[in-house]
Amino acid sequence: MKHISFSLLDKTHSSEILDELYDILYGNMSVIAPTGSSYEEDKQSWLPCIVSALENPQRKILLIYGEAGLAGFFMFSLKNRTFLMEEIQFKPEYQGVGLFGRLYRYLFGMISTDTDFVEAYAHKKNSKSQRILTYLGLQCIGENKSGTNLHFRGSYQELKEKILLNHCYCGHSCAKCVTYLATKNNDIALQEQARKFYKEAFGLDVSTDKLSCAGGRSDRVFELCRDCPFKKCCKERSIEACSECPNYPCPDLADYQAKYVNQSNQI
Repeated sequence: MKHISFSLLDKTHSSEILDELYDILYGNMSVIAPTGSSYEEDKQSWLPCIVSALENPQRKILLIYGEAGLAGFFMFSLKNRTFLMEEIQFKPEYQGVGLFGRLYRYLFGMISTDTDFVEAYAHKKNSKSQRILTYLGLQCIGENKSGTNLHFRGSYQELKEKILLNHCYCGHSCAKCVTYLATKNNDIALQEQARKFYKEAFGLDVSTDKLSCAGGRSDRVFELCRDCPFKKCCKERSIEACSECPNYPCPDLADYQAKYVNQSNQI
């Protein structure tokens, strides 16, 4: 994902892009939670709803562009110190490649620092969305009036910390890292698994007492990652992650990602 950009939808020209937004939405939801209606029937139901929704001045749509055009969109609103995540959709080819974290890092720069809460709804049939919201620290507090969606709520600050702290600058997910999880859960079996990994992959004999890491952005980083060149580079450029760099991915990072990032020492 070398070329990813974000742009707020100009509501005065929303009619020009609604068809594209619907195609992305339908492509995903027809698989996750099909309504049983046809493409055109669902579209005729959706269009009046989205047009009406966009009349709310506090509701915004962030357009996400990839190299080939529109890659997805995110609809949200800010009201009463609450960040409401209303709709997030990526084309299939942009799912599972780190775009979610990149999107949220961009959003954090837009959202007021005095925001207290984050809320979201997930369709009852969409177990994937429910798992993601739960992972992000939100709790189910009820459902919508029609009973089709579950209502989730959580701390905005905790959401921000979780997304920023649980990913290293290179894109490695701490939430799946064996070394990190062994430390977090004080898991002896995972410590041994990590020790074997460093021995087999790098020929290093790392004692279990040194297999300690509270995350790539914490003050207690695993000793082999303390002098991470990607962290140093991001700090020098005043960016939150390598993915925000205009040169992403540089040759060194591309090589490192191909070999290790989210591909080794992971659960």
